[in-house]
Amino acid sequence: MISTISLVGGIVLASALPMEAQIFGPFGSMIPTKPCRVGIGQPKLLSDCSQVKLANLGFDATSDPYSHRLFLAENLLKQDGTAQCDRWMRSLAAQESVRRTKLGRDVLAFAPIRNASLQLRQTKLISEGADDSEQLAAANTRIEALEKQANDDHATLEFFSSEHEKSELRAESAEQQLRAAGFRIRQLLDQIANQGGSADTALSLPTSWGEFAHWCDTQLAGRLTLAPAARRMVKDPIFEDVEQAARCLVWLATACRERRMGIGEGTLRDEPVEDGVRNAHCGGDQFDLDWQGQRYTADWHIKSGGNTHDPKRCLRIYYFWEPASEQIVVAEMPSHRRTDAT
Repeated sequence: MISTISLVGGIVLASALPMEAQIFGPFGSMIPTKPCRVGIGQPKLLSDCSQVKLANLGFDATSDPYSHRLFLAENLLKQDGTAQCDRWMRSLAAQESVRRTKLGRDVLAFAPIRNASLQLRQTKLISEGADDSEQLAAANTRIEALEKQANDDHATLEFFSSEHEKSELRAESAEQQLRAAGFRIRQLLDQIANQGGSADTALSLPTSWGEFAHWCDTQLAGRLTLAPAARRMVKDPIFEDVEQAARCLVWLATACRERRMGIGEGTLRDEPVEDGVRNAHCGGDQFDLDWQGQRYTADWHIKSGGNTHDPKRCLRIYYFWEPASEQIVVAEMPSHRRTDAT
C-alpha cells in the first residue's frame, strides 16, 4: 500500500516497499490524471510530475483527498526532503502493519513460540530420563526466558500507556481545534446572512453514496456532522435516493438548526421537510449513543411517508442537537433502525 520515493536527477523515482501504492500527477481533481501503479520491487520514473500522492488501496474519485498524504516535488527537492519523506513512509508502513494485523492472531509473537520450544525440550528430557543437571539447566533456561518475557511485557505496557496518554492529548487538541473551526464557520455564516446572502445559494448535492460523507464534511461543516455509525452506514446503503437524503440534511443544517438556536417560531414536531417527508420525535425508537466522550440520546428523526419498510424507499435520519457546538449530529441514516418492535 505504500511506496518510497527518491529523486534521481530531479525526476521523481518511486520504489515500492512490499506493498502497493498509486502515484498521481496533478492534484486538481479527485480522479488521477496520470496514474502509475507501482508493483512490488518495480521502480517507476515519473517525469512531468509536480506532486506525488500516496493512497491506500481503494482510493477513488469519491475518497476524501485530505486523508491521503500529498508530497510536493518542490519539498522533495529541498535538502533532507527525500529523507523526511522516506522516514514518514516507513513509519506509516509500520503503523499500518500494526493497525491491520493482530499480534498473536495474524502474526505469532516470538516469546510464546520460544517458551513452547523450551517447554517441549523440558518434557523431552524428562521422558528420556536425562540426568538432573540437564533438566536443571533446561529449567533455568526456561525461567530466564520467562523472566525476560515478563520484563518485555512490562515495558510494552508502559509504552502503550505512554502512547495512550499522547493519543488522549492529540484527541483533546483536535476537539478544541474542531470547536474553534466550527465557531469560526458559524461567525462567517452569520456575517453572510446579515449581509442578505446565503452560503447555500450554489450548494450542489451529491449524486452517489461514495461522495456523501465528504459532501457533508465540506458543505455542511459547522452546522451538521455525521457520527461514526452514520458515516459507516452511508458508504453503501440500500436506500436509493441519494439526493433526497442530502436535501434532508440541508434542511437539518438550515431550518432545523436555526429553530434550535431560537431563530423562528413554532415546533419541530411533525414539521414537513418536503413532499412525503417530515420531521418527528423518535418516541420508542430513540436510542443512546456516545459522541466525543459524552452520552447523548438520538430522540428526533426524519422519516419518509407511508408505512413501507422497504430499505430502497424507506428513509430514516436519526439525530440529536448538540448545544455546545450548536450543530446537528446525525446518529444513523438512511435506513430504518431495527428494534424489537420492527
